[in-house]
Amino acid sequence: CGDAVDLDIDDVGFVSDLIDKIMEDYCINPDRVFGTGFSNGGIFSYRLACELSDRIAAIAPVASYNGTLSCSPSRPVPIIAFHGTDDPVIPYANGVASIEAWAYHNGCSDETQIYYQEGDVTCIQYMGCDEGADVVFCTIDGGWHNWPGAIDLCEKSPPTCWMTGYTTQDIDASRAIWKFFAEHSMPGEED
Repeated sequence: CGDAVDLDIDDVGFVSDLIDKIMEDYCINPDRVFGTGFSNGGIFSYRLACELSDRIAAIAPVASYNGTLSCSPSRPVPIIAFHGTDDPVIPYANGVASIEAWAYHNGCSDETQIYYQEGDVTCIQYMGCDEGADVVFCTIDGGWHNWPGAIDLCEKSPPTCWMTGYTTQDIDASRAIWKFFAEHSMPGEED
């Protein structure tokens, strides 16, 4: 968005080149390259899964939605996503619609089960997804536009609370994402 669009910046190409450079300079497993981000960064993680599904093993957007105009991943891509019901920046309904569309693309059934539940957090997992490409959606009841498990700015700095609102401590999104990524490499890669 913004200047990147106006200047026709190829962010996806940059990330692809960056993956190549890191693989050239360091010993990394190309079957375990993941994308995550918050807000606009989460939107970008969706885009990476749409356009680099041959390189990105799984994604984990937080407080975001799939804003990609045309999304046709070459394979089902696993996803775990987090969204607050009271997010004033990116409406919760946008996050739900994105996950439902992703579950459809991944060949999941409409059946879901509880993946995680604690306090104000309920994560559901869609069942029967193609190629083990799990789809998990975590709802934070009353959650705002923030990273679950991060410092609650309302508690630490009440004057800034109007920006972020309530931050749940009932799930640590960073740990949940790492656990999900550890379970989802590119298809065909042996653990």
